[in-house]
Amino acid sequence: MLPYLAKIGTILIPTHAVTMCLAYLIGVIGFFYWVRKAEDMDMNVILNFVFLTVMAAIIGARISAVFMLSSPEQLAWFLSHPVEILKFWKGGESLYGVVIGVIGIGSWYCLRRDLPIRKVTDLTIPWVAIGMLIQHFGCLGAGCHPGTPTDLPWGFIYHHPLFKGPRNVPLHPYPLYMVMMTIPGIILSWSWVKIKYFGSRTFSWINNNFLSSFLRVRFIEGELLLLAGIYYSFFRFFIEFTRHPMTQIYYCGFFLSQSQLACVFIFFLTLFGLLALWAYDDSQKGRREHDWWLKQLLKMVAGMEWVSKRFPWPVKGKAGG
Repeated sequence: MLPYLAKIGTILIPTHAVTMCLAYLIGVIGFFYWVRKAEDMDMNVILNFVFLTVMAAIIGARISAVFMLSSPEQLAWFLSHPVEILKFWKGGESLYGVVIGVIGIGSWYCLRRDLPIRKVTDLTIPWVAIGMLIQHFGCLGAGCHPGTPTDLPWGFIYHHPLFKGPRNVPLHPYPLYMVMMTIPGIILSWSWVKIKYFGSRTFSWINNNFLSSFLRVRFIEGELLLLAGIYYSFFRFFIEFTRHPMTQIYYCGFFLSQSQLACVFIFFLTLFGLLALWAYDDSQKGRREHDWWLKQLLKMVAGMEWVSKRFPWPVKGKAGG
């Protein structure tokens, strides 16, 4: 366990904060490279998009962790010390806040600036997965997500006094399970983007054996986010059973944790979104007519675009202009 990477004078450099910054940095650089390669867009517009979404991710992660993952006593302390809410480098971020913040702000900005929202989303997902992988290693080193006790031979034993879980007993390596879940997600999402936007033949075997046949992937814009949501929520739900209960929040004595309830919601939401996207694609290709529910969804998207373009924003112009 390595909760701090370095000490500069009296200042301690937390492992969790360093890996989080590294994840954002690598994700931003990779996203910029792919956007410039895939489509000729105004880089100033893309820079604004990245800045807004990164800020939304950091703020959303911290706020959601404080209000959703804190005990009543901890929440009362945060409310009486509001400055502490902003200290994200001390740890305590929630992935769900990242998702809500990025999708909300990112969608609004893409609709306002006429960015190809579905393509931008597709190009983002693999780098988000890589950032998650880096952060899981940070959690493994910092010991911030202890697992439940286990008799399995790969159980981790922690002795560090700052460890937040039971010490001196074998525990499930929960962050390592998350790493093992994330790696296939990176490979599949990377392959999807390479095949869809860059015409790569290197990953054709993945397409032939997994994407098109087993996963029934259609390779249409916007599909990758929904596939990633289904994949992540499904496997995360079961991995959560190996996470120590003392680090989770249970509502009204319900046997599922807050994270598992979120996984159930995300799974069915993204599954519905995927079916809606497939139905929309079929209707655009003349294979079927718009169903009434699909028409309502399209009206909702049009309404979001109308609102986003009337929201005050100091920069004028359109993407690519």
